[in-house]
Amino acid sequence: MSLITLFSRPLIVNYKSSILSQATLFTLISWIINILYPWIIVYQTDGLWKKVDYFWEKPEIHFKYDCIMLIKLRNMTTIPSDQIVWTSFPQFNNQLDQKMIRVPFITNHEDDLDLDGNYDKLTMQLVLPLEEKEKISSIKLILFFTYELKVNIDLKMDSQIILESFTDNQASKLSIVGDIKFNQKLPLPNHKLLFKSNSIFDYTDSNDLIQSSIDKMLTASQSQIFSTSMKSNSLYLWTDGSNRGENKFTIDVNLNYSDDLFHYTPGFWNTIKWAWIQYFSIYIVVYWIIQKIRLFVFHNQITSTMVITETKSHGD
Repeated sequence: MSLITLFSRPLIVNYKSSILSQATLFTLISWIINILYPWIIVYQTDGLWKKVDYFWEKPEIHFKYDCIMLIKLRNMTTIPSDQIVWTSFPQFNNQLDQKMIRVPFITNHEDDLDLDGNYDKLTMQLVLPLEEKEKISSIKLILFFTYELKVNIDLKMDSQIILESFTDNQASKLSIVGDIKFNQKLPLPNHKLLFKSNSIFDYTDSNDLIQSSIDKMLTASQSQIFSTSMKSNSLYLWTDGSNRGENKFTIDVNLNYSDDLFHYTPGFWNTIKWAWIQYFSIYIVVYWIIQKIRLFVFHNQITSTMVITETKSHGD
């Protein structure tokens, strides 16, 4: 005849010993291992504290409608210089040799393509009048922007984008297509940042040539911890030939304000959150193993203890 369980109650086994005993020492060591070993594993693998973290964000970029244009000519015949210059800064233009200045016709606009309230793209066209037989060998454009992050890190700064290209052929047009990239030499701190770049006038005096002034500004800008530039996949497309007898040169610029990857120093609570997850996930495994070892040691009386058995009712 088979037996059925009519009633059951749990049995509690207590293993007791004095404070100064091998059993107490074993228990103390096992608890120390249980606490320290997970920390050692985490620290030796990837580190307990998260020193750098990453996030994707679409920055708020705005064109400041400021521009510097430097053009090198290959066959110069009409002006006593091989350079054409124009800037959007009247004070700076007044300091230049007026024979170097050539004012382009400029149209530009920023578009919000996904209608999220932030601009996604800058479209800009510069049409430069040329004298007969003038041929362009290189073009450098410096565009000025404000760059802002708001979601994960508060950052607002002035920035410059340098567009530069060269050609050996006679060309009538240069098309530039690319994405703006954020450059950082150190992780972003987790507090609010405000950077204001120096003006071009801060690098200019009456004895400076325009190129040396711009070189000083760009050197100072690129030496900053945080700056902007064009991504490496940017395209510079030269169109060969002339504009059917029209003495002009066209520069088309299409810059995308795309999402970018930023690395930053996480704050206190973010650091604790990830440290706790890493530690606890290993702690529960080590705890389970040590509990099995304790059960084996005490059950087999490897260390002498007093065994006291008691029952526990369902109401307790």
